[in-house]
Amino acid sequence: MLRLKRSPLTNTQQPDDREAVKQAVLDYVEALYEADSARIERSVHRDLFKLGFERDKDGTYKPYRMTYQELYDLAGRWNKSGRIPKNSKKERLPAKHFTRIHRSTIINVEYVERLESWFNRSYRIHLRQMAEPLVMSRRYAARFKTTFG
Repeated sequence: MLRLKRSPLTNTQQPDDREAVKQAVLDYVEALYEADSARIERSVHRDLFKLGFERDKDGTYKPYRMTYQELYDLAGRWNKSGRIPKNSKKERLPAKHFTRIHRSTIINVEYVERLESWFNRSYRIHLRQMAEPLVMSRRYAARFKTTFG
């Protein structure tokens, strides 16, 4: 879960709100690429916990909960050179375990409990350990059906 810092005016629609949200998101994303912890401090609430996946010794991906302090420390040291080395290989998530269900969402298929038909030919996916279902877009629903039956 990511919670960005809010100004006191967040509950009222102000013309500058869109720009403030855009800047907070850019600070969050670019903090890691620029090794700048101050940008994390500006954009992320201290009560943050970031959910992700990490691979264990057996190669199995498990959920991982990163605290604000871990994210802050990571932003200060990851990519310290200011660029990703040309000879580094980007790690890809194995297709047999992970799939995209929306342009902004990738899930671990081992955590799928059930699919629910939703409106406009989309689906809701219920995952273990998540209270609320995720929506799978029409675009990815066809791919999901082809891949996983």
